[in-house]
Amino acid sequence: MFDQFTENARRALFFARKEAGNLGAPSIANEHLLLGLLRQDSGIEQAIPGHDGVRRIRERIEALSSKGIKLPDSVDMPMDADCQRVFEEAASVNPPLIGTEQLLLALLHQQKCLAAQILVEQGFDVLKFRSHPAPLNPSDFE
Repeated sequence: MFDQFTENARRALFFARKEAGNLGAPSIANEHLLLGLLRQDSGIEQAIPGHDGVRRIRERIEALSSKGIKLPDSVDMPMDADCQRVFEEAASVNPPLIGTEQLLLALLHQQKCLAAQILVEQGFDVLKFRSHPAPLNPSDFE
């Protein structure tokens, strides 16, 4: 499934797994995916008003997350059903490659998604995000 994902999208998933492990979560949820996307795609940050938007989002997710025991990176971690739906929706559009922007837009389409609610709370501007040209990464075309 992940062979059609860009290198940036794969890195975002890697960071999402790391974020979930740091919070002691049993699986990767949409809010972890959002944190992974924020670490990988600067265009998202630019669509959040204020200079500390990412920090506010991180603090909000941490406050709403039940803190478990931090898990080492070597532990395999599944995606929860909601996060799997984000990846399925992004893949259903059938682009030649799925990038961080498709993952973010699929995440925003999820009903009752904590990550989407937090983005909206923080004033995320989807139109500003869509108009921001994504930097080309040569490894995305390999």
